[in-house]
Amino acid sequence: ACTVKELSCLLDGETEVSLRENSKNFFINKYGSQIDYCYGIEAVKNINNFEDGFVRSDVKIIPGKTILKSGKYIGEVYKIEMNYEDFSNSIRMINDSPSDKIIVVESTLSEMIPLLKRSKGIITDMGGLLSHAAITSRELNKPCIVGTEIATRVLNTGDMVEIDTDIGEIRIIIKNPNNQ
Repeated sequence: ACTVKELSCLLDGETEVSLRENSKNFFINKYGSQIDYCYGIEAVKNINNFEDGFVRSDVKIIPGKTILKSGKYIGEVYKIEMNYEDFSNSIRMINDSPSDKIIVVESTLSEMIPLLKRSKGIITDMGGLLSHAAITSRELNKPCIVGTEIATRVLNTGDMVEIDTDIGEIRIIIKNPNNQ
């Protein structure tokens, strides 16, 4: 096994690290300057979604971190792609978005709270138990899975998904044929 520091150095190309016997089923992902890792069964779930470093096109299950264990929820996806260069247009898109959809976004912002109140659930690429999405979902009592790392690359508006908050997974039920 390696230390987090050794793995960080490895990802930055600074050193060679020799993986030892007990390092089976280990998954590490560098997302900007943040490094996330897991091992065991959670690593296998993540590894199965990647092929040659890219997200597989046939992903059916997306693992993440559950915020409230409250069951299973089925709904239609509404994906928000934030454009920080044209932030006012992104805010307009958020304000004009439909109700009762499962919001899929890289991460949430305070400007999204009116939309999150109208939503059926929240899925984010980034975040943990203290992220904005997590705190907001607890306050609004909305199902939420954060830290998926790939939800915005796999899911599109119109897809039907099931959020299973008991095990921290999103299952794709139906892909919107207009987005394939």
